[in-house]
Amino acid sequence: MLKEVLQTLKMLKRIENPSQEVQDSLDFLEQSVKTKTKESLLDLMSIGDVIGYDELQDSLKEMVNFLEKMKNKPQ
Repeated sequence: MLKEVLQTLKMLKRIENPSQEVQDSLDFLEQSVKTKTKESLLDLMSIGDVIGYDELQDSLKEMVNFLEKMKNKPQ
């Protein structure tokens, strides 16, 4: 479901001069993604409690490096 929400967000962001309904939908979806992100962070905290925060930190560093590469990737 997250994949579909993100794809819909991308499509809505491409609309020039969106109607109020489209803007409201865009705002709602963006807030939903932010909420999902916060939930995922809580999951990470639980994982850290089990596997240890050093292990989790190493994994997150790898993810950050991956995200940096994706961010700088030519479109």
